[in-house]
Amino acid sequence: MDTNHVGRVARRQKPAGPIAHRNRGNGSSDRIRQVTYSSHNVLSRGMMTIRPPYPHPIGKENEMAGMTENIRYLPLAMAGILTLGVLMPASSNDAKPTKTKGISLQEKSTLPLGRQIPELDGYALQIRTIVLEPGANSAYHSHAKRPVVAYLVSGDYTEHRDGEGEVVHKPGEQWVEGADVAHWSENRGSETTYLINVEVYKPKN
Repeated sequence: MDTNHVGRVARRQKPAGPIAHRNRGNGSSDRIRQVTYSSHNVLSRGMMTIRPPYPHPIGKENEMAGMTENIRYLPLAMAGILTLGVLMPASSNDAKPTKTKGISLQEKSTLPLGRQIPELDGYALQIRTIVLEPGANSAYHSHAKRPVVAYLVSGDYTEHRDGEGEVVHKPGEQWVEGADVAHWSENRGSETTYLINVEVYKPKN
């Protein structure tokens, strides 16, 4: 028998891959440290991302080691998410004022509707000139029982409607505020704003 040939065959059949790696003693632990160190780098660069255990073919024990390393940094990731939520400013539509300031009525005229339309007895038609000083705002309110047609004569008028966000109206513009509208408004400008409202409402006795 050719002994040299046998030796060459034996060398070619040397275990390789995952089995050889596990049989090299300290080599396996070195590989574990490499896997977990990679996960640590992802977190330390500020990505705030928890990577799943690295799918390395060196065995279940290494997958568990990677998972344990990731779990160690889970509180840091959660703390970062909570901090972002606290630091992000709320939109102006979230801060709904409960009191009206800087708004007055310059004049108004009222027409009882019962004599005009019997079916509307108890209701009135009213037109008002509303004045908003710079920095003025209305309280948050609903038009469920008080529909309005509005006309902006002059000045700055910003409206904050539920479900629509911020709407900036321009002088000469008109719009309606129906039963489905809940909002508040403000004058962000440096000049006085004049607004005309025509509304149907039920006067209090």
